[in-house]
Amino acid sequence: MTPRRYVAAHAAEALARIRAELGEDAVVLGSRAVPEGVEFLASAYTDLAVETQEPPPARGLLEELRELRRLVGRQLGGLAFSQWKRRDPARVLLAGTLLQAGFSPQLARALAAHSPRGLEEGEALRWVRQVLLKNLAALGDDLPRPGGRLALVGPTGAGKTTTLAKLAAQAVARWGPGAVCMVSVDDYRVGARAQLVEYAQLLGCEFRAWDSGADWRAACAALPQGTLVLIDVPGHAQHDERIRLQHDKLAALQVMRWLVLPATLQGAVADAVVHAFGGPELAGCVLSKLDEAMLTAPALDTLLRWRLPLARLSLGQRVPEDLFPPRISWLVERALRQRVAEPHRLREDDMFLLENVS
Repeated sequence: MTPRRYVAAHAAEALARIRAELGEDAVVLGSRAVPEGVEFLASAYTDLAVETQEPPPARGLLEELRELRRLVGRQLGGLAFSQWKRRDPARVLLAGTLLQAGFSPQLARALAAHSPRGLEEGEALRWVRQVLLKNLAALGDDLPRPGGRLALVGPTGAGKTTTLAKLAAQAVARWGPGAVCMVSVDDYRVGARAQLVEYAQLLGCEFRAWDSGADWRAACAALPQGTLVLIDVPGHAQHDERIRLQHDKLAALQVMRWLVLPATLQGAVADAVVHAFGGPELAGCVLSKLDEAMLTAPALDTLLRWRLPLARLSLGQRVPEDLFPPRISWLVERALRQRVAEPHRLREDDMFLLENVS
């Protein structure tokens, strides 16, 4: 079949037309500079395969064609990136900065594509900082008040029990020990219940233990009236079916839920955790293990995607000193300063993957 000719102002436009007309498997057979911009010769991969079926091609030939297509695509993608870099250096810098900080390619593409054209380096970074500040939601400094019910949910090892003890200590300091009741439903993890018993004794507040498999309605009805009830539930992996049972029980009692999300999680895992524990139904998020996290951007990326408001920050094990109100500006500055470690860092010759942001 005769190859098709594509002429465009730049490589990205030509490649987009090739993909649209010939499909993702299209093979670029050649390219050259022309007065109008660039010229590509391309053919559908299936057309090439049909032409080579008489005599039937060896398997190795098809593999070589596929590899050639990948190599040519990478080279042309690099050409497109070079043109984009010359045309919009600030957008390239912005996308690269976000990727090196650990933000997802999806967010990096979106922010770079919507950034104002013609910004200098410092202006582009100030612009993205303001966008992040505007879109990251926070619940404010106030604790849930006496009479409310709050459960901390999340994966195993997220820091729920320690966070609950911190919240209880802060609530006792504000309203007194008689206004707080700690409830442990965690009968899976050895020591979790004993830990809360010890904290309750130190704080002088009420403590109750519930069986995770029991009906919680009667136990809830027996709680002291007018107290802030803080509930520690067992942690589960994001694919565990018991999460749904836990959710249904808490919903029936009209218990508000905060997700305790470790800042150490990779972006894809954090996203799966938020989805598993209720996503839009969650009232807030406690970002835990910030003192252990090498990158803050994946967690912020997840909060942005789910529009999940930040309730508290946890930066250590001390009770109650290491639990803080949400500090969005501090988190954004921290995220933009941090960088992905080698060998996971994206090099400039990999940046052609972002050719469509412009």
